[in-house]
Amino acid sequence: MTQPPELRERLLDIAEEKMFRLGYRSMSVDSIAAEAGISKKTLYEVFPSKETIASLVIDRMLQRVEQQMEGIFKGTSDPVRKLQLVVTTITGVLSRIQRPAMEDMKKSTPALWERIDRFRREREGYLKRILVDGMEKGVFREDIHPDIATAVYLTSMRTILDPETCWHKVFSPPRRPLTTS
Repeated sequence: MTQPPELRERLLDIAEEKMFRLGYRSMSVDSIAAEAGISKKTLYEVFPSKETIASLVIDRMLQRVEQQMEGIFKGTSDPVRKLQLVVTTITGVLSRIQRPAMEDMKKSTPALWERIDRFRREREGYLKRILVDGMEKGVFREDIHPDIATAVYLTSMRTILDPETCWHKVFSPPRRPLTTS
């Protein structure tokens, strides 16, 4: 029996919330069906497996990010504003995924994790384009090499995204002010 598209989207919304909060292993088909008020049998009429659900959750997330990035580049010519919007988009996505869920995704679903990482690598040029555009317009300093600045930013983002690095560290506040004023 064919289920309505609204049910499919509702199930993916529920699955996304659970997967990003609890992780892949703790996201159960039973809990998704229960929250949607349907039987597990009905859920399996919509999706053949838990793996399919997780894959579609990641597909939707990546499509949303891609659409937002395209909108940023079409919507403004101001490099500073573009940079702000790109950072806001990335941090907005990352803020929805809990640390344990990120750790679990990397361990439990390496193929999905690789898709996310490949997506990120394929879009590294966005940041460099913004920096070069800003340098050409005199908005950003020209004495900073755009490849180096891009690499520093992306390494920082990779560190934040990698559950085995940043999240296991406890950072203390500085003992002295960071500014000299």
